[in-house]
Amino acid sequence: MASDARAAGVEVCPLVGSLVKRRVCARYALRLVALARCRQVGLMHAHMYASSVAAAMAATLARVSLVITEHTEATRRGPRARWFGRRAYRRAAKVIAVSDSIRRRLVAEDGMPADRAATIHNACASVSAGPAAIRPRLPANPSGGPLIGVVARPQPEKGVRYFVEAAARVAAAVPDARFVVIGDGPLRASLGALVDRLGLANRLLFTGFCLDAPALIGCLDLLVIPSLSEGTPLVVLEAMFAGVPIVASAVGGIPEQVGDGREAVYALT
Repeated sequence: MASDARAAGVEVCPLVGSLVKRRVCARYALRLVALARCRQVGLMHAHMYASSVAAAMAATLARVSLVITEHTEATRRGPRARWFGRRAYRRAAKVIAVSDSIRRRLVAEDGMPADRAATIHNACASVSAGPAAIRPRLPANPSGGPLIGVVARPQPEKGVRYFVEAAARVAAAVPDARFVVIGDGPLRASLGALVDRLGLANRLLFTGFCLDAPALIGCLDLLVIPSLSEGTPLVVLEAMFAGVPIVASAVGGIPEQVGDGREAVYALT
């Protein structure tokens, strides 16, 4: 996304030559220290685990203030990751949670003082879709039946496997329904094999990674969010902006975004 950021006038400063994700990286932290001192940074704002831990180390060494935004319930973090995470939180002047459920976890499980943890729900701007240009990338459906989709990175906590299994059941009851998974991730190959086993190869499409996923949402007839763990997903807000119905798991901050029988129907399984 660096090119889009630069086009919008945002300065981008690559610090390391590879993706730093879900791990502690001392080199990343040291490069942050150098950047903070060179630019005379007064405040660091970090998101997600790897950046939060690196920023906590860097803020200590560079003697600058730190704010962390926590987007997840950290259900997949092991003891070592939780240890590092707690120390990063304690270094922060404030930790912003994107849902009340995450804030409660920060206080109850991670030892954050209640007055240093705040909830600020995610927000997004409306997106204007161009269906005429986007539709060719989605599953062809001459019969005009419903198009049902997931927008998520295929990894365990996103529950995309359950969407594929449910699609097979829906396909048997609604022969003209078509399905799409918008996003790419580590489970893509195994999910593709599952699609083949369930006989959905001609009815379910994987688009891969898409920068214009919010625009694609507007082409769906139904958005499914089968997550097992969440913060407050932007995809919920993007679907609401587009007027697309939602079927969602009642996990994380989703119940704070949408009300049962109002904006969504919860799938409690």
